[in-house]
Amino acid sequence: MDEAVKKAMAPFEVDYTSGEELDIWDHARICGGADGHGFPVLPAHEGDPRLIHDRPRHDGTLEPSRTGMCAGGPRGLLDFNATRAEAEEVAGEAWDAWHSLAAHHPPAESQTSLYRRTGPSGPHYWNQPLVRAFDEKLSTLRRTHRTHRFSSALLSSTDPVEDIGAVSRAKFVARQGDLVPSPRNVLSLDGWWYEVEDVRLHGACHSPAQCQHEPDVGEGQAAVDAYLAGVPADTLLVRVHCHV
Repeated sequence: MDEAVKKAMAPFEVDYTSGEELDIWDHARICGGADGHGFPVLPAHEGDPRLIHDRPRHDGTLEPSRTGMCAGGPRGLLDFNATRAEAEEVAGEAWDAWHSLAAHHPPAESQTSLYRRTGPSGPHYWNQPLVRAFDEKLSTLRRTHRTHRFSSALLSSTDPVEDIGAVSRAKFVARQGDLVPSPRNVLSLDGWWYEVEDVRLHGACHSPAQCQHEPDVGEGQAAVDAYLAGVPADTLLVRVHCHV
């Protein structure tokens, strides 16, 4: 596996022999199971020997995968819906927390309402008791569930009075679910290196300007997600952390 990954990534290793666009990484390691950035495993398949787990760090340290996570494996063993489901569960907890706190604190004003009423010299929005209490609760939720794994935008709000307090639970949860998964860059089966919102690079060609091939991955996050979910079930997907 390690040799196969190294061979697939070789055209993009920094070696100063090809076009500078293809000089991307100089160190890489298979990982993601231990820190939760890898792939969720389908229930009842956690012990499958085909799953791939973190390789040792540079100092030889080896960390076990978190329960239900791995660094890679056959696509058919990976649960592509689990990450969104977990994020939506956390979002539901956040919505519940807001409304629970609202029952024990004075009503809070939205950013717009407060500004219109008091002007720029008025009381600070985040000093309102309800908003302050919720912000503290939200910090705990983020830390407990390690929400950075999903998206930096998850549970982010400049005005929870409007974003959470004024919408239904179902609508808020759905909105948060749409922020997941976090962007994934992909190296495709046909040798295309694609970073979301960047130029797709073909390892078989010297530079994008000279490449006449058609990419096998579409543009945008949805295309990357669809590509990963659509490869054959026995295709090995591996999460690789690169130093670029």
